[in-house]
Amino acid sequence: MIVIAIKDFIIRKGLESILRKNNMQHKIICIKSSLELKQLLLDERPRLVYVDNNRLEEFSLLQKEKAIILVEIFKEKTSVHSANTMNHILCIDGEEVEINRQIKQHLDLYENSAERKKSDSELSDRETDILREVALGKTNKEIADYLFISAHTVITHRKNITRKLGIKTVSGLTVYAILNKIIQMEEM
Repeated sequence: MIVIAIKDFIIRKGLESILRKNNMQHKIICIKSSLELKQLLLDERPRLVYVDNNRLEEFSLLQKEKAIILVEIFKEKTSVHSANTMNHILCIDGEEVEINRQIKQHLDLYENSAERKKSDSELSDRETDILREVALGKTNKEIADYLFISAHTVITHRKNITRKLGIKTVSGLTVYAILNKIIQMEEM
């Protein structure tokens, strides 16, 4: 998930548009208040957050979250930041090519961060079993009976699968299962 936490409407919508063009497979959420961001951080675990540099102090809890790449929005490059932090700055006064290059760099950092966290998002063997049955169209009760577990356990595993994969629909889970060879098209 990518979050754009920028107060300025035009910058927020412009950045969202560029991100959608460059990164269709990830969920993008736009918010403008610190309250919305704090609530989002309690409910979700975004990996990339674009935030106004003038509101950075409001979002100090972002820096404690290791899974998040914080990207500050500046109108011009500043000499205050070291070479290490320059990867986390988006200078919005640049040319289109430069802005796209910076955003691609952020998306690459996001992907690298996601890879490092992959072990957190990998499904357990039991979750894979349950995903397989969900993709085959079975109900929670049918899955529970088939795997000799309670329906409550199936529901808990399904919640974990949804959280780990970020996929909330049965059709989305089915596509995921097919693409990751958990089921074959012939089984459906």
